[in-house]
Amino acid sequence: MGLWEKFSGAGRISTSWVGTRAQKVCCLSFSLSLLCSLASTAGDYSTLWGIGKPDGDNREFALAPGGYAQFGEDAVFFVGESEPARDWPYAHPGPADAWAGGRSHTFIVVFGLKEPPPEGEARLKVRLLDTHASGPPQLEFRLNDAVLIRTYSSAFLWRRGGATTVAQALAGEPCKVPHQSEPQGEAIGFAADGTGYYTVSEGANQPLYFFAKQ
Repeated sequence: MGLWEKFSGAGRISTSWVGTRAQKVCCLSFSLSLLCSLASTAGDYSTLWGIGKPDGDNREFALAPGGYAQFGEDAVFFVGESEPARDWPYAHPGPADAWAGGRSHTFIVVFGLKEPPPEGEARLKVRLLDTHASGPPQLEFRLNDAVLIRTYSSAFLWRRGGATTVAQALAGEPCKVPHQSEPQGEAIGFAADGTGYYTVSEGANQPLYFFAKQ
């Protein structure tokens, strides 16, 4: 596995097929919601964000009800800006779906919080509308699993586990990653679709460099 074979940037939840059992048409349709506990009382949750409705109907999603053949690129959904009917397809293909390139796909949800939520528990709820009967899906969910930091002379990546804080990750050993020498090179950030990262220098009309995952 290469250094950039699997990662997603901070502030994202990514969902990916990780097996080869995705099958044929309408292999996966689901709604997502992130719930955060605001009290210690069991069941006392508020919704931070959601995509779709748990109503057994796919018509609020892009390409619905049956336009899977028009599937183009993996979705990147920005909470508060994107719309399910435009930006979140009802069908999420897998490696066995030749009509979508016969490969694994990664769908990313980007969200932010104005302030840290109170102590408690956060739950990601996934409601499946349909999967292929003979090939149940294998999914992987990842949240904020990497940190990028750049200095004038180097760029580094720290990996994060599911419950690892940024401070805990930065206490570990980083991986040195490629970068371009720039006069005032200070900025670095992940691509929204998880395919790599960008760097740029201060000043007017500076080039934007992209480094793809290997």
